[in-house]
This record gives sequence, structure tokens and C-alpha cells, in this order.
Amino acid sequence: MDIAPGTIIQQKYQVESKLGEGSSSIVYKAIDLDLKKPIALKLLREELAMLPSRRKRFLREARIAARLIHPAVMPVRAIGEWQNTLYLVMDFHPGKTLRSILKEHTLTLEEVRSLAGQMLLCLRDAHKMGLVHGDIKPANLMIKEDADEFRLSLVDFGLASSLEEGLAQKPAGTPNYMAPEVLLGEPAKPASDLYSAAVCIYEMITKKLPLRQDAENTLLYTILQNDPTPVSKHRRIPKMLDTVLGKALSLDVADRYLTAYEFYEALEQAWESGYRLSTKNSILLIACPMIFLICLGLWPLVRNHLQEHQDLQQAQDLLQQKQYAECREILFAMEGHWQEVRVLLWQSLWAEFLSLLNKDQDMQVFFDAPIWKKSELSLLKSNLKFYYVSHQIGQYCLNAEYDKAIECCDRFVGTKGQMQILQNQKKRLEFRKQQKP
Repeated sequence: MDIAPGTIIQQKYQVESKLGEGSSSIVYKAIDLDLKKPIALKLLREELAMLPSRRKRFLREARIAARLIHPAVMPVRAIGEWQNTLYLVMDFHPGKTLRSILKEHTLTLEEVRSLAGQMLLCLRDAHKMGLVHGDIKPANLMIKEDADEFRLSLVDFGLASSLEEGLAQKPAGTPNYMAPEVLLGEPAKPASDLYSAAVCIYEMITKKLPLRQDAENTLLYTILQNDPTPVSKHRRIPKMLDTVLGKALSLDVADRYLTAYEFYEALEQAWESGYRLSTKNSILLIACPMIFLICLGLWPLVRNHLQEHQDLQQAQDLLQQKQYAECREILFAMEGHWQEVRVLLWQSLWAEFLSLLNKDQDMQVFFDAPIWKKSELSLLKSNLKFYYVSHQIGQYCLNAEYDKAIECCDRFVGTKGQMQILQNQKKRLEFRKQQKP
């Protein structure tokens, strides 16, 4: 549904040019003929406007965006209907997306600092209002240059959800920017917005993604198997940024920053640390003789650390050999070092889970294993069981065995969000069963 330049909509908006398009909508630059000012018109694709659910979602986006009045959010000014479709009227943003800017040139660290701060402060205010964006990515970050300074605006609340609604929406978003728990089927939450924001900040600095799907493995598999490459491996930055972004990109929600403002403050401290490095180096040079003497007394601790390193290496070797139980036996012996072993433990469980995906009896034994009694693994177990049930349903659907697929939906017990997703799936399965010849 391309609209020709010069077309007048509702005797009020004159279309000038197309700005961009996505899978569900097209955005045009237009002129408000009453106010004589440029605006942006976002139209729902005509084929989707025929569907009541998509019209409802489009209207919902307008209501959500209208609730959040913030300098870094593109406001919705009006909504209307034209030729069997719906449209939103928004302020026209003369800038470019972050995606476009990153293709053109490398941002300076000061520019990254400014844009990251603006994004996180915007998310802070959105989360305070009970709104979760759900699709933070460079294509939804509009940047314009204002007096030699970049100004950021967050656009497209089409996937946003409200905390008041119980976060029961079906997970959606852009895979390379989605948090691990969302990839596993959980609805988007403030913590997943912050994970996506961390991916964007990483990309602002490096022009690369911390982890991405490759030809052989799913993104979720890649995330569970690998840690993001430290930012300092790509670019010279304050070292403290490695720690801050590493925490923000943690697999486990509990290990990340609790709020957008906490993340913002940690980033600011990391940026400031870069200006004090020369002073610290001077102090270290003066203190070197003293440090050497202290190290002599700390040799027993160093020796223990070396042993731990050897144990971790052995566990990694066993994981490569698919000896999962033996790998975890070594890791459990290091129980006092949970942070160091957690990622490797998750990798071993994920790898064994994949190896049993089509072996129902072995999978049941896997989920009944004593290892899952550890409270730290409860979230992973819940998500893996949901992932497994979703896989079973998919296999039954391929063979048109809808009764078995529906039984899987009824039998599963998990989080509220997961069970809501499966109940919605069940309704679709019952409809397909009725249509079956």
C-alpha cells in the first residue's frame, strides 16, 4: 500500500515521501495542512487492518505512547481511520536511526556516553509508569544532531506492554536484542528492556553484537554456550565498562542491574574511571615494592587460585567430550565459587538438554535429577521445561496429532506467563483440529 506524494488524507495531512516500512506498518512524512508543520504518519498495512486483533494492537500502541510524555519519546498527536486502515500522527523526527548512523561512522566515546544515558533515563521513566517497551534496538532509536550534540528519541511502542496487564503478552521482539529469558518464552519485563539496552550500548561502542545467531546454532544456544566478548577487546575504553556491561548482559536476571537508573549510575562511574587511570598508574608504580612483598605472603591463595583454574579447564574439557555428569561433579566441588562456575554449569545443562530433545524417557530422568534442587537453577529448569513442551507441541503439529499437542498444553505447569502462552496455543490447536479433514 504505497501512497503517492501529494495524496491528502482526511483533508488534513498531505503526504510528501515514504520514511520507512516494517512488517506491519509504513511511515510517511507529511504536512499538517492546518498547522503548516511536518508530521510523521504511521499507517497499518491494509492487509493487516482487516484483522481485528491487529487493529486492536495498533490502537493499543497509540494509547501506550500517549501515556508517556518524555523528551526522549516520540509523542502520538492523533489517531484516525482512512481507506480501511488506521493511522497514527506523530511529531516528525528529522534525524536518522542509530542503525543508519552506525553504518555510516563510528561514534566517539562521548557520543556513546550521552546516547546511552538518554536511553536509560527514558527507560527509567517508562518503567516507573509501568511500561515495558519490549523491542529496544538501534532501528527504534532515532538520533538527531542538535547544536553539535546528539539527541535520542525512543520510537515504536508497538510491542510495549503494561505491568498492570500482568505481562501476559506473547513474547516478541528482535532476536539479536532479546534477553535470554524472553527467547525462552517469558514475557518482556523491565529487566529484559535493560538487557536489550546493554546490547545497543555494546553495539554503539564496537559496531558489533555481543553474541549473535550463526548458521549452525540458534541464538539461545549461542548465548548459553558463550560469554560476550569484553568490549575492551574491540576498542580502547575505560576497563570498568567491561564489568558494567558484563553484568548488564548476564544470563540470570538476578545478576543484572535492578533498575535503569542503577545501570545508568554504574555506566557513569565507569566512564569517569577512564579519566583517573593515569593517577592510578602512578600510585601503582610507587607501591610496586610493597605489592611484591605482600604477594609473597599471598602465595598460598595464589596457588589455590591456580588449582581452581585447572579445575575449570578440566570441566570445560569434559563438557567438550559430552561427559556432562563428570563435568558437573567438578563444578559442584567448587560450590564456594558460584559466580565462576555458573555459566559453565548452565552450558552443561543446556548441552545435555539438547542431546535429549527427542528422547522423552531420558528427558524425564534429566528433569528429575537432584541437581535441580539447587535454588539457583530453578529459573533455568522452568524455562527449559517450557522450551521442551513447546518443542513437543511443534512435533505433534507436524504430524497433525492435535489431541496430543493439546494434552501437552494442559499438562504443563510453569510461570503465569508461560501457562498463558500455552493456553492461547491450545485455542489455536483446537481450531486447527476442527478444520482437520
